[in-house]
This record gives sequence, structure tokens and C-alpha cells, in this order.
Amino acid sequence: MIWGFAPPLFAHAYLSSSAPIPNDVWVAPSVIGLDPTSQSWLSNLPKYEIPTAPQPATLVDKASPTSPPPENAAFDGVAPTVGPDSGKVISTPSAGLPGAVLVYGKFQTPLSNDLYAGADTALLGIVWGTFEIRRCDNGVLLGNGVTGPYGTSAGTFSKTIDYPAGAGFKVWIIPDSTAGSVRTGPSGAYNSYGSVTSGCFYPTTESYDIGTWSTYAGSGYVYRGAWMIYESIVNDARNWGTWQLFANKLGAYGKVMPYVIVRFPYETWAHYHVGGEIHLPTMNDARSPDVIQHEYAHFAMYQTYGTWFTTYCPSPHYINGVSHVNCAWSEGWASYVPYMAHGDKTYTYANNFDVNEETPTWGTSGWANGPAVEGRVTAALIDFADSQNEGWDITSGYLLSLWYIFRYKAAPIIVVNYHDFMAQLKSVYGYRTPQVLTNWQNTIVYTDL
Repeated sequence: MIWGFAPPLFAHAYLSSSAPIPNDVWVAPSVIGLDPTSQSWLSNLPKYEIPTAPQPATLVDKASPTSPPPENAAFDGVAPTVGPDSGKVISTPSAGLPGAVLVYGKFQTPLSNDLYAGADTALLGIVWGTFEIRRCDNGVLLGNGVTGPYGTSAGTFSKTIDYPAGAGFKVWIIPDSTAGSVRTGPSGAYNSYGSVTSGCFYPTTESYDIGTWSTYAGSGYVYRGAWMIYESIVNDARNWGTWQLFANKLGAYGKVMPYVIVRFPYETWAHYHVGGEIHLPTMNDARSPDVIQHEYAHFAMYQTYGTWFTTYCPSPHYINGVSHVNCAWSEGWASYVPYMAHGDKTYTYANNFDVNEETPTWGTSGWANGPAVEGRVTAALIDFADSQNEGWDITSGYLLSLWYIFRYKAAPIIVVNYHDFMAQLKSVYGYRTPQVLTNWQNTIVYTDL
């Protein structure tokens, strides 16, 4: 991971001059010199030109896939379906009758490699993106669904449509499903980042392969940035998504999160609005799964709690500085979720550097101590869950246990900070030497538990 900033980057304590964050907004942690509320930050934001209509995709390889994939996009659990805003299917196919055509193919896009802004993966299959098959002459919807799950089926789709002979059709791919959507701001529709195959298809057989297509890039790569965001939130070919985490990776305690809207690029700093919207301003945010999943974690916290609680977060607040115990809990847990989703122990900012969240302990330069420091809370949660023990940390295997406490014991009237959470953990699993020492490793000491 990337280091290499010699000057101190972080605030060490709460700044009395900081303004409080509005009560209906959760904002990601910041760093000195990169305060997203500062004029220098705002003046350097890039400008994007976003076309108003879905843009052409690019044919990659007509030969793949070589056979129709299954129409069911589920894989080892719950799968999202066509999003709530997608157009209603007008024509219902009658399999085996004249006019019934099985259409299949594949869509792919780059993902963030989670190393630094600007470094992306090769083209990978799009997981659970909505496809729409529409007539060329009038745009009538012939069929839709979602692309395949992670693994070898990622990006593939198939659908039997009632094909109107000679009309021709195109296929759209849209970052939208019942898990959520990525849209232009402030009022973009569900398909505002749709890409469409160029030209029209005129099948002459009962099975028709449209080939493999990549998403449109867009001004400043913004269309592909939208897909990076969507895949980080829902799921991707690496099985990293947060919707997938909560729905399928947490066993019997899992929770299917409702629909969330991400607006991008929109406003001037990354944050979550209580009620169901995440706003991300730049391509660098799109290239950081940690930033995206941190904000989704706020959404998941709100949905799990069922209400809001006062965080007392200053603006800005810092990953290794003192803020408030409530703020450190809400932000620390949100930064822990990317570890749950893809095992990441470093917070990769949208500014080409990382913060290792696990290794700081007593005496680490630049870090304040205690449960009012959000990075300490994140690190303690990681240490409870992971199998790598260091220093005083001698616990492991708590990932499902922590989620159980969070979902079933962390009602906001009793859990608004990490101490409250530990008290609920004690009521179920005890609070003995291993738990005490893991918190001690992360400079958190509770003498009353």
C-alpha cells in the first residue's frame, strides 16, 4: 500500500473551531490539508460533462460467451432483481412459439483495484447490473433482468423475448437493481448512467449471442466511475460488495438492505444523507472502495438501527484524532465495514494514500488514544474479527458475533458509542481477559465492564 507523505497528515485532537456536521448527514473522516469543506479543495474539484442519454458500449469479443448462461442470476443466496424504476416489460415471451428468441451475451467494466486513485483493474464482468432489451424503432421494452453473479457468470445474461420480426433491438446495461442505483445528480433517473450496444440486432435463429461489450467511458471516465461505485456497493467479480456482505455473507444473521441511491458526481464531499442517498463528488471517490463502502455502512447502520442518533461529529473529523465517543462509534464502525466486505485493513482515501488502521497502538506517532478516536474503534473491531494477533490482541473469529450484537442488541437508545457496544457484547459473550487485552492493544480501557 502507498505511504510516502513525510509531513504530519492528521489532526491529533478535536478542533474547537470546527463546525458541527448537520444532524442528517454522516461524513467520512478527513485529513489535514485535504479538508473537503475547504475552499482549496472545492476550487480543485474536476468538472464533468455528463451526456443526458445512454451512451454506446463497445464490442469487445463476439465469440464470448459461447453458450447461453442461466437466466437466474442468484448464486449461493439472495440476489437483487430488476430495480424499482426499470420500465415494465410490454411483451411476454411464449417459449417455443414463433417469435420467441433467447438473447444472451456479456457486459464488463473496469473496477478500482483499491490501491490508489487512477489504478483500475482490467475489464471484468458486471455483477447484478440491470440489462434491458428494447426495440430499435420505438424503444418498447422486450425483456429485462440482472447480469450474473460473481465468478465465471459475472456479467453474463440471457433472456427469452417475444421478438417482433424485422424490428431489431438494442441492449442497455444500467447500474441499477433492487439493491440500489448510481445516478447523475441532483435528479438523474435510474438509467442516467446506462450504456447501450451500438447498431441494431436482427436475429434469424431462436438463440442469438450479442457478444461481449464494455461500458462507455464518458467524460473524465465518469461513466465507468459510476460502475465502480455500483459494483463496490452491490457486488463485483471479486465478491467485494457490501449489499452482498449483509445479504449473504453473514449467515442466519444476514440482512437484505433496501434500495439506496448514489448520486455522482454530486456536491463537494463524500457523505450519506439519512433517508437513503449517498453523494460522491469525484472520480477519486469512485476509485476507492473504502470510501464508497464507508458511506454505504452509514446507510446500513441507519437501516439496522431504524432511526438516527446524535453523533456529535465535528466538521472535519479525523481518523486518528479525538472527536466524540458517539462520532468515533458511528465512523469507526463505518470504516470497519470495508474490512468485513473485502478483508481490507487500510483505509484507502480518494487522494492517493492509505492509512493502516490495525497497526497503531500505544505511542504510535500522530495518533490520539481512546474510544473517542474513530480509528481506534475501527482497529479494535478488526482485531476482534481477524485471525492475525499482534501485541496484546489475542482474540479472533468475532466477525459474526460482532454483527449479531450490532443487529440484535445495538438499538440506538442503548448503543450510541463503543462502550455501549462492548456492554452489550459482554451481556452475550462476556468481557474477560482476551476482550480486555484486544481493546487495550487499541488504547481503549474500560474499568467498569
